[in-house]
Amino acid sequence: MRTTGGGRPCEIHERKQYGKGLSNMMIRAATAADADALLELNSLFGNETTLQLLKQSILENNHEIVGIAYKDNLAVGYCTGLVIQSMCYGTRRLDIEALYVKERHRRQGIGKALLAFVEQRGTARGICHVHMNVHSDNEIALDAYSKQGYTPSREVLLEKDVQCRCSPQ
Repeated sequence: MRTTGGGRPCEIHERKQYGKGLSNMMIRAATAADADALLELNSLFGNETTLQLLKQSILENNHEIVGIAYKDNLAVGYCTGLVIQSMCYGTRRLDIEALYVKERHRRQGIGKALLAFVEQRGTARGICHVHMNVHSDNEIALDAYSKQGYTPSREVLLEKDVQCRCSPQ
């Protein structure tokens, strides 16, 4: 465990420096033991799943990278990315699926650190390009991501619901 300049514990995984306000914080790859915390964070973000499906994804989906942030032993945020490989492209890419930090912990660099953690895990797998969908009216997020090097693309996201033949587990 490292200490900050003030001698406070600062347990950080996969990242050398985060900045002010991030003492007593740990970012690491999520495990099944984090499922309850991830379920709560995911729900606060506005997504729905079940504890069983979340645990199953953590244990079995080797295409998904999930980072979780703990501050003072409390789960405060998470970031997920999917490694995408298509016959159409010569390289794999990372699609950031979710990035969420609890409101009272925002503007402290936690989201930036989570995104960097997932990006680093992606680059370790040979990823050279990252995609992310952001609501066009989310100016705060757009500004934050542009500061991390993200630029708008000319692509437009299209969606369609299709009839599913399987039932959720």
